[in-house]
Amino acid sequence: MPDTDFELAHAPVADPEAVRAAVQDAVRFGPYFGWHVGPVTTVLSRRELHEPTQLRSLLDAVGVSVGSDEGRVVASTLHYGFAARCWSLTLGVWQRGGVVLDLDGLGYVVNPSGSVDLTLNDFRGWDGSALSASEVADVMAATVIADQFEGFHTALRAVARVADGLLWGNAASALSSGARRIAAGRSDDRVTPVATALLARHPLAGKMTAAATGPWRRNTCCLWYRTRDHTKCGDCPLVD
Repeated sequence: MPDTDFELAHAPVADPEAVRAAVQDAVRFGPYFGWHVGPVTTVLSRRELHEPTQLRSLLDAVGVSVGSDEGRVVASTLHYGFAARCWSLTLGVWQRGGVVLDLDGLGYVVNPSGSVDLTLNDFRGWDGSALSASEVADVMAATVIADQFEGFHTALRAVARVADGLLWGNAASALSSGARRIAAGRSDDRVTPVATALLARHPLAGKMTAAATGPWRRNTCCLWYRTRDHTKCGDCPLVD
């Protein structure tokens, strides 16, 4: 687990208006890179999202959506979407504004399909302009890995039989995929060095393997091929 107090204490606080501008600009990369802006009836807190009854309800909805009653498949699908949104928003804001978004104020919006959108109560973050890629990775590890993923993994595994290694493989894959999308064709790529630093640190280290050509491959399968879709992901380890 990252030493959260150390990393965040040494990162300069960003101007809230700079954070707001970066968040609003990040959505240009795609819908996963923004936050929920449509009508909302209920916004869950982190504690409410982690409640067993809530998670079981989400898993039931995801199972119907993807056509699977296999617990680990459904749990992986729910988790990958959550991880992708957390990383995409964080990486998009970093690329657009050079700030690391503070995710502590996130709210969670549940869609009918069981997927979870993110919403923001305020705009806070840290100015990364004077930080190295490794130092930015330190801050992101604290805000995304420690503050968001670790608690969600624990809560999810309490209601579904899904391997911890699979979940961290999802987190690594979602990070790699989001970084590739942002970096494609860019001369001002801020994201790749930070993503590389994150993928080299625990608990993401060893979850992806560099391929000779094409994207990195993950070392654990997300099980998407066992849904009604029956296709494999671009970084699937189950090569023919």
